[in-house]
Amino acid sequence: MNILDMANSFDSLGEKMSDEKLVRKILRSLPKRFDMMVTAIEEAQDISSMKVDEFIGSLQNFEILKLVKNNIVCSYLHLKLYT
Repeated sequence: MNILDMANSFDSLGEKMSDEKLVRKILRSLPKRFDMMVTAIEEAQDISSMKVDEFIGSLQNFEILKLVKNNIVCSYLHLKLYT
């Protein structure tokens, strides 16, 4: 069960979980590869006013940028190796 499913379960039982609480739960549950991103978010943004959708979008952007950077580095190394 993911965090949003859990929040929806609480909501259906009558207990509304705030966006701040959900964001904090997501931050705590992320794997180690997100440590840098978690630290940056905690220091740069006001978590208490952050929406869950906004937070998930930030995480997705982080992953996309990481993939793009890795592809660029791999392409560069491939070029260096074969030229």
